[in-house]
Amino acid sequence: MHYFLTKAVRYEEQYEPDHTYTFIGPDVITKDEIRVTVNAPDLYQYHQGTLIQNAFPYLTPSEREWMMTGMYNL
Repeated sequence: MHYFLTKAVRYEEQYEPDHTYTFIGPDVITKDEIRVTVNAPDLYQYHQGTLIQNAFPYLTPSEREWMMTGMYNL
């Protein structure tokens, strides 16, 4: 399961100027609040099976890891 789809994480959807989702939730180890914003079309592609590094090349490796596991700084 992807961490950003758990109950621990909420999201904010924005339509202007671009359609984006911002996922907000704790790092599972430090409990620091993490915020990651992705473009809606990229999120759709990710849900269709695109690898996370290809769907969100603009995110840092730590942001992508947090979306998958809940751990931000590995």
